[in-house]
Amino acid sequence: MGFEREAMQRQALLTPDAMQAADRRTIAGGTPVGTLVARAARAIFRILRAHYTRRPVTILCGPGQNGEDGLMLAALLDEAGWPVTLNLLDAGVMDESDTSSGLMRLLSPTGTFRPEAGTLVVDALFGAGLNRPIEGEARLLIEKLEASDASVLAVDLPSGIDGRTGEVLGAAAKADITVSFHRAKPGHFLGEGRRLSGRLFIADIGIVPHHDDTSALHNDPALWKQSLAVADGDTHKYARGHVAVVGGPGLKGGAARLAARAASVSGAGAVTYLAPLSGAEFAASQFDAVMVKPLTGPEELRTLIDGTASAIVIGPGMGHGRLASECLSAALESGLPCVLDADALTLYEDTPHVLFGKLHERCILTPHEGEFSRLFPGLDGDRLSRAKKASARAGAMVLLKGSTTAIAGGILPVLNTNGSAALATAGSGDTLAGLIGGFMARGIAPEVAAAAAAWVHAEAAQGAGPGFNADQLAPRIAAVLERLASS
Repeated sequence: MGFEREAMQRQALLTPDAMQAADRRTIAGGTPVGTLVARAARAIFRILRAHYTRRPVTILCGPGQNGEDGLMLAALLDEAGWPVTLNLLDAGVMDESDTSSGLMRLLSPTGTFRPEAGTLVVDALFGAGLNRPIEGEARLLIEKLEASDASVLAVDLPSGIDGRTGEVLGAAAKADITVSFHRAKPGHFLGEGRRLSGRLFIADIGIVPHHDDTSALHNDPALWKQSLAVADGDTHKYARGHVAVVGGPGLKGGAARLAARAASVSGAGAVTYLAPLSGAEFAASQFDAVMVKPLTGPEELRTLIDGTASAIVIGPGMGHGRLASECLSAALESGLPCVLDADALTLYEDTPHVLFGKLHERCILTPHEGEFSRLFPGLDGDRLSRAKKASARAGAMVLLKGSTTAIAGGILPVLNTNGSAALATAGSGDTLAGLIGGFMARGIAPEVAAAAAAWVHAEAAQGAGPGFNADQLAPRIAAVLERLASS
């Protein structure tokens, strides 16, 4: 089962070009531009009034449709009795109806713009389509806003943020709230865009949707929650999925044990931990719900593969010796869904083409930034574009870990954005690898397993205190899955 079709439409991310195409398609279908502007302004007005008490409002209006949204918002606020000041970057944004509507009395020269604490500034200068560095008077306005204590509501995207990449083009001020329209843009979540957009609201203004517009998906349980449901009725543990986790020797197996614990709470029916004898003996004293088998060579892994194993997690704490290499080859030759993390990636960092030649479409690579740069040298751009290029190079799915996690290689790339600093702790990534493996062992499609695991893993760390570590993740993951099952 793949992503839910209706949810894919709601969670679609549109590039600025795709959004402009959607605008044109809607206008060609009979909706006047003025109607879209009016709907946008009313949506901003509703959100503004719901989140701010009455206070002085300054609206910075740019030369395009963002500026037109700002002008109409000014009229709505003025009519409702809010004190409004208009600063126009380009007087040409006003037409005859604006000049005759009373908006002229709200105008103030841009040179007088002095944002202060207790006031609200609506940033309607530039939207997601900005593709050049901000300069001159516009930059001065944004720099004043950036240095102030005023509250900020941005229209579409904070001015100065590239809607495709989240890159700051010259200057950008942080918004408390951003109101965008129809669908979110990649720039809301990539680069500095995620931090600077603040709380994001997406308003429906009647734009006609089209599946060809979608460049990526914003991860959300609506996409995959139904895939996590455990089948009712008579079954047995191996029918629910059996995860093989390959660990390392001696006391170095902690990472793989974290992966095994995560797999054990994923809904899979069985987890087997394989490690060299010294590692297996120690692991046996640590596990109750995970089976442990000693590993002297790849034959023990192949026996499990030929038996009941339905997915393999390999790499965390595995080491770089001959046994590690032989087990990785056996895992990849099996054709079973495989999660490659940590040592499974660094084992081939000097010869990545050799690894790529062994991969298949049910493999997921889960590098952090350092592993990614060594395995995929020379890839530049934002996280999403780099993950897409890496997936194409490897011939497998790539999940680039971070507070914004990019997943590429499925039907559409996915951005996961509920990550937090709490996950910047040793063993967090190993836990994620185990959870992905557990989901794939259950028969969940790789792209769905990766997206679901990324969200659940990050959600499990929400609200974590300063003493949080990866040992606490598995029970918190189980709690998140229980909440999803009952919601």
